[in-house]
Amino acid sequence: MARRTRSIVPQRRRKSRTREHVIADLSLHFVAGYVLRAGYTIEAHYQDYGIDAHIETFDGDGEVENGLIFVQLKATDTIARYRMGDGDLSFPMETRDLNYWAKEPYPAYLVLYDAPADAAYWLYIQKYLADHAIDVALVESTSLSLHIPNAQTLEPGTPALWRQHKADVISKTGGNLHG
Repeated sequence: MARRTRSIVPQRRRKSRTREHVIADLSLHFVAGYVLRAGYTIEAHYQDYGIDAHIETFDGDGEVENGLIFVQLKATDTIARYRMGDGDLSFPMETRDLNYWAKEPYPAYLVLYDAPADAAYWLYIQKYLADHAIDVALVESTSLSLHIPNAQTLEPGTPALWRQHKADVISKTGGNLHG
């Protein structure tokens, strides 16, 4: 009688670091490099509920400024998958996250990191929703694709632009969001 041989599949004995983990960290460090060189700080949120990091800004004298800038990071090895015919990007986001960001008083940005190119594209979420007259509360699908202009790349001047967006929000409220 022939003996049956059992194929043994080796099991991993330890947790492993996936490519997704690597590029997620790369995306944070890519953004952080520009933020830190601008003289600001960035704090990662390791408990992710729709915001991966926040940025604090400082004036020319190094004094901390009011308000925060929020960042949601997405990373990919296959940016072509999101590229549209005109070169811009279309990235799907969960409606529940968009609803959260739409109600955030301070600017929130989606940053899509292209790992092979070591480049990133960004979108000011609340402005995008307002400019496109999107009321997220009325969206019935579980996701919505946001269009990110190909020209909107993260560059040395981007953190200062985000700082200006934050200042614009604060000036519209007179600096008092609570009264």
